[in-house]
Amino acid sequence: MPEGVDRVKVLWVAKGLGPGGMEQLLVNHASVGDRTRLEYHAAYLVERPNTVAPILEASGVRCHRLGSADPRDPRWVVQLVALVRRERFDVVHFHSPFMASLARPALRGLPDRPRVVYTEHNSAECYSAPTRWANLATYPLDDARFAVSSAARDSTPRRLRSRTEVLIHGVDVERLSKMVTGRDAARAELGLREGEQLVGIVANLRPAKAYPVLMRAAKLVTDAEPGVNFVSLGQGPLEDELRSLHTDLALGRRFRFLGFTPNAPEVMAAFDVMTLSSDIEGLPVSVMEGKALGLPMVTTAVGGLPEMISEGVDGLLVPPGDPDVLADALLRVLRDDDLRVRLAKASGASAGRFDAVAAVRRQDELYLELAVPS
Repeated sequence: MPEGVDRVKVLWVAKGLGPGGMEQLLVNHASVGDRTRLEYHAAYLVERPNTVAPILEASGVRCHRLGSADPRDPRWVVQLVALVRRERFDVVHFHSPFMASLARPALRGLPDRPRVVYTEHNSAECYSAPTRWANLATYPLDDARFAVSSAARDSTPRRLRSRTEVLIHGVDVERLSKMVTGRDAARAELGLREGEQLVGIVANLRPAKAYPVLMRAAKLVTDAEPGVNFVSLGQGPLEDELRSLHTDLALGRRFRFLGFTPNAPEVMAAFDVMTLSSDIEGLPVSVMEGKALGLPMVTTAVGGLPEMISEGVDGLLVPPGDPDVLADALLRVLRDDDLRVRLAKASGASAGRFDAVAAVRRQDELYLELAVPS
């Protein structure tokens, strides 16, 4: 910016700042964004365990808590409007369909309104019907809109797609690729013995991730190959239910829930294969991280995953909801050293597509264009 000109002020708005993929994208943006011309803030509604708010604050992003303990209390909209007016934000970027659908009309009515940007992180069917339809009904109030994958964009009505730009968000590929050197230490930390293999999933314990499918597949795999282990990195509301299923399946040490793992990529370096059993996905950050680590993938062919993984090149894709097919694909990769090495090399080679720098640069350019229209 020219000397004496204030930086453009941007407010990111999310429902919560828990340790999920969307929140990690904000952390990545904060680490490589254009601080000479832009000033980033974040606002959120729901307190969640292991929040990334301290990480954002440490990187210079001021975080603002909105609302009461009940997110259904609409007074948070009034608080958001007051925050926007007080801080004089130039751009408000929503990362939550729930919040965007309620706040767009309120911001649109301001005399010196901020420009509104929205990112679609998931396919429309991920959301409840009221949230989905309220979000789509207020789509026209956006000044600009991103979708993290073609699948996310194409899940909306055709008439709304033309103004939605597909932007592959990313991770710090260079930093992550260096973590491969910690593989032996990570495996030792997990207590893996020589010759044992490890399949890992990085996903919160939520219905869309279809953990029961993966656990039943894990039972089939470990019965066929006793030297295979599974680990889950993630937290969520289904923990008690999944631990009960774990007991019913008698998986024991062969499938471990590690819970919230702040150093997830360091643990992922120990994986031989990365998997996802999801019914619904956007563009998972964990898969981007896995590619930077050069991990072969076995995932379901849902959401943006077919855009990230080329069948038979850097991974295998299977239909959702079928433990037998998922188990067969995992066993195929685990039993074939040549295939596993080939998939791993291709996975690492394709990681550059998911470098955060390009995606952050595009978003920052848009913020500047909207704040200072030609």
